[in-house]
Amino acid sequence: MLLQILRFNLLPSLTISGQAFTDLRKQVALAGATHQYFGYSVQTLVAPLPKERHEITWIIRPELPLSHSMRKTYTDCYRMQGFTGGNWGYTLNTNLVGGERDVLPGSRGSRLESKDRKLAIYLLGWESIELHEDANKTPVFAEEMIKLGPWINQESGAWSPVAAFQAASIEQLRRTNLEWTRFAVGFFLDYYGLPNITTHLPMLTFALDIPHKKAAIPGTGDEPIFFTYTYDVTKFVAAFLDETEWEELTVCYGERNTWNSFLKIAEEVSGQPFEVTYDSVESLQRGAVSELPSHKAEFVASPFPEAIAKQLLAILGIWAVNGQFDIQHNKSLNAKYPDIKPMAVRDALLIGME
Repeated sequence: MLLQILRFNLLPSLTISGQAFTDLRKQVALAGATHQYFGYSVQTLVAPLPKERHEITWIIRPELPLSHSMRKTYTDCYRMQGFTGGNWGYTLNTNLVGGERDVLPGSRGSRLESKDRKLAIYLLGWESIELHEDANKTPVFAEEMIKLGPWINQESGAWSPVAAFQAASIEQLRRTNLEWTRFAVGFFLDYYGLPNITTHLPMLTFALDIPHKKAAIPGTGDEPIFFTYTYDVTKFVAAFLDETEWEELTVCYGERNTWNSFLKIAEEVSGQPFEVTYDSVESLQRGAVSELPSHKAEFVASPFPEAIAKQLLAILGIWAVNGQFDIQHNKSLNAKYPDIKPMAVRDALLIGME
């Protein structure tokens, strides 16, 4: 395992001696931990949180005037069954054993000094996992999460935890003698050939809702994107495995296009015009996306709460606008294996509309 995160929470009724805590941190450091966060949460103004509770933790951007939004969320959540309160917490990021005595609550007052606050978190407590899951499906909770979206530091991995794990994994791989690589493939074309195209991907409606002839395009729609069919990726991977040397990044892709051009092709193939809206970068950064007809059923089936599913769509939109799907590279596998002919956008749309 390249990365493992361990989290220990001590309830207000429990304590641990300074020496025992130092010994624990020494063992964690000796086990290979590179970062240790430790700190405390501010006492809630209401009754103490019960022992059995489920917490969701939001990593917050520092020094932003979000107190009004957070106070509104805090009070609105009290309308939800099982909510027990919210509170701020601050932690120090260090792996130096013994240093905790200088910053633990009580040694210099009851709070970490500003210069020591390396991570701010906000905790929302529920009496049980079941009550929390019921609450996060309510319109009020969805509204609050959308409202708090702009304050979440996306670089922290709060909304896209995969990025944080990926960065840590890459750093660990660089310390080994393994031959490894990671693939950049653009955005999967499979979604626009459903339901007839051969794929293992679940339904995801992003930008174009083909069955309902509607579109919600991120940005201007003129930003270039590579659309790649997953089965074409397997062809490139199979050929690549015969290579004797691997670089850290391997690129393969299908057709380079834009959302506006993609839309035009979809209208030509279907023979019908689409109703089109554009989501600005500002709205995407707020986590706001134009909802398409197919989203209703997809949000119900999603493993995420609806508010989080919308945030993920907003992140995809931001990536599209910022060029993260525009992966053209002079050392691509396309140039190395010209006999592999990736599927074109028009071909995928034709399959989907058969």
